[in-house]
Amino acid sequence: PTIRQFVATKAQTKGLHATLWRDGIPHGVWFVSYEWSKTELTTYYQNRYDSDEISTTVEQAMIPMTAGAFAATVAWAVGYPFDIIKTRIQASQQQPSLSVYATAVELAREGKL
Repeated sequence: PTIRQFVATKAQTKGLHATLWRDGIPHGVWFVSYEWSKTELTTYYQNRYDSDEISTTVEQAMIPMTAGAFAATVAWAVGYPFDIIKTRIQASQQQPSLSVYATAVELAREGKL
């Protein structure tokens, strides 16, 4: 087939549902984790120094960076299994492709998820 025919087939959307799961859920988890950890860190430093004023460096740099690192770790921990599922679906030669659920079950049976 020509490139145009190939792109017009389902090849362009193969694994789209898994991609949406992989990207959608972790983004929500990231924002929740970031806000939670930023609030907890701010409270911790305010209580530790017994003041409402924490240093500018801690407040403007360290707390957001630490909260961002925490949020990214949590988001990838949640999203990584969906990345494995997406990759399996997109690499599969099986037509039609397995669903997200069926692929997850298959990977779990193989001990890879």
